[in-house]
Amino acid sequence: MNFNCFIKKIVFIICLFFQFVVFSQKQQDSIVPTFTSVETGGEFIKTTDYFEHYITFKRSEYQFSSSYLKLAEDYLKWCEINELDEQIIRAKYYLFHYYNNQLQIAETIKRAEELITYDTFLDMRESVFVLYVLKLAYNNAERYDELLELLQLYQRQTRIHGSAFSKDNSNAVDKADNGFNHNYAHVYYNLKNFKQAQRYFKMHLKYLLDKKRFYGASSCYNNIGLSFFNNQELDSALVFYNKALKLLDTKVIGKNSGVSHTYLKHFKNSIQANIANIYVERNKFDIALPYQLRVLKTSKITNETHLEVKAYYDIASIYYHKAQPEIALKYLDSVFSILKTFKSTSNRAKALNLKAKVYLFNGNIDEANIYFKKQEYFKDSIELARVNTKYMQTAVKLNTEDKVNQLIKSKVELSEKRQTNLYQKLSIGFLLVLLLGLFFISKRDRKKTKIINAQKQIVAKSLNEKEILLREVHHRVKNNLQLISGLLHLQSNKYKNNAIDTLVKESQKHINSIALIHEMLYQEEDVALINMQNYIKELTDSLSQVSYKENIKFNIEVKQVSLPLNYATTIGLMLNELITNSFKYAFKTDYGLITIFMIETNLKELKFVYKDNGVGMTSISMLEQSKTLGLRLINMLAEEIDAQLETKMDNGLTYEFKFKIKKEDV
Repeated sequence: MNFNCFIKKIVFIICLFFQFVVFSQKQQDSIVPTFTSVETGGEFIKTTDYFEHYITFKRSEYQFSSSYLKLAEDYLKWCEINELDEQIIRAKYYLFHYYNNQLQIAETIKRAEELITYDTFLDMRESVFVLYVLKLAYNNAERYDELLELLQLYQRQTRIHGSAFSKDNSNAVDKADNGFNHNYAHVYYNLKNFKQAQRYFKMHLKYLLDKKRFYGASSCYNNIGLSFFNNQELDSALVFYNKALKLLDTKVIGKNSGVSHTYLKHFKNSIQANIANIYVERNKFDIALPYQLRVLKTSKITNETHLEVKAYYDIASIYYHKAQPEIALKYLDSVFSILKTFKSTSNRAKALNLKAKVYLFNGNIDEANIYFKKQEYFKDSIELARVNTKYMQTAVKLNTEDKVNQLIKSKVELSEKRQTNLYQKLSIGFLLVLLLGLFFISKRDRKKTKIINAQKQIVAKSLNEKEILLREVHHRVKNNLQLISGLLHLQSNKYKNNAIDTLVKESQKHINSIALIHEMLYQEEDVALINMQNYIKELTDSLSQVSYKENIKFNIEVKQVSLPLNYATTIGLMLNELITNSFKYAFKTDYGLITIFMIETNLKELKFVYKDNGVGMTSISMLEQSKTLGLRLINMLAEEIDAQLETKMDNGLTYEFKFKIKKEDV
């Protein structure tokens, strides 16, 4: 009997529980609207409760409802018609949630970018979540320039409102500042600004060590090492890789770090693979290969796809340098197989370039050209997409500003109309005539304004397209010149002849000095003029690296001088010859100073001076050397820009050129 009573009590309690669940469910479902359009004030209030409940609880049966989208769009129209400014922003926030839950990335970005233009929305804590979603979207789309700008706003909002997912807002400023050092570091790293990346990684490292987060600190050491490696500072990179391994062995592995032993082993392999890349740079391929094979194996185990792709590429590169092209192609095929489903623009571009070089090494020129063209097309399509995205983003911003201005204008007009009602009883006839006159004048003015704005947009779009086209032309010229330079190098390797090798290297210097100009024109805002200070600095750096004379210093003084393409090309070719001659003949030791000076005089004349403090030349040797191709080329180039050339010998050798820019060349 006692047992039967106990069973009955249990059944009774279960029935009560189910009744409570059903009642709660009905209470929640009672807020779901049965309509899909808002037409009355009551429907507006019920729809507001529905959306707020959805955002708060995120019930799964609402997330993919087409009726949600229809209702949200109609709710927005209701708010706009009734000029409910704050609810307009809430309505756009509801639409953002819908597209975010539907994983419609492009529409989510568009909605988020619109929301953060409202100061009222930035006063809301919900802005932090929107910025968080937008940050992830920019990062996945590799839109790092926009991400860098966004981080400043995101950091400010986090300092004010706290984290997007934390209810505790204590120490919000400290958490935001230290957390964002890591974000800034990765963005600068992806933008290839490795000096800035190192700076922020080091600030984040200090924070991690203070908090005794040793696993994160070892990862930070590794990232600093990668920054140094990409900046070709190999010894510094090795120091930080070793620090990462030491911290991993002494403070992380074998302790309760919260990370699995399998992944810690893989992480250690990945650091050793980074060290192996230093061996590759130093042509120690057999030492590097086992490390890369090891990290490839653990990348597959841990599903680290990006490291698996990198390992396949690095192994292919090693076999290419070991003159084993067939094996290199095999590993490159694995790279392309993964990239069919794993998006990585940088890895695809590198893999296409390496495959082209492998075919070129095999003497298969046709296949090499195909992959070189694929690489160029891929890079060009990425750049074009970036330009188009920037253009569309600006257009959306302008459109949003235009809508805000129209709303303000309509409110002003409504206010003026209400004020006129105070005087209608005294002079209604006069006001009607006046209003009709103003209406027709306003209509005519708006029509003219619309026509003018449309014409301006057409002109602006045309100019923008032409500028993009001109930049693309310079970009392609630069790439073609570099391809020619590379082909010359490969051809010279077939002949073991010092004279041919010297001629090819001299030709490569000429080609590279011209290619550098087209590269700068592609990157500069002004596509017609070259900033000579930047150009000469990059040209001298390039020639110094080729000559391996690290102790020959340059003193460059070029003050606010920008030249057209033909003049900049001529100056670059002259500098190429002058610096090459100085490296060959002027310095008996590895130490020396070359001064390059350019200024515009009061006579609207450009003065260009090149001087080295080398051994100089006697008048006899100068006469003999003037017959050489290099100095004859300098004289010919000077004549090409109508420059007066004067040579002096005073503690070295000085060339002074004076010339004027012709009006037709500007």
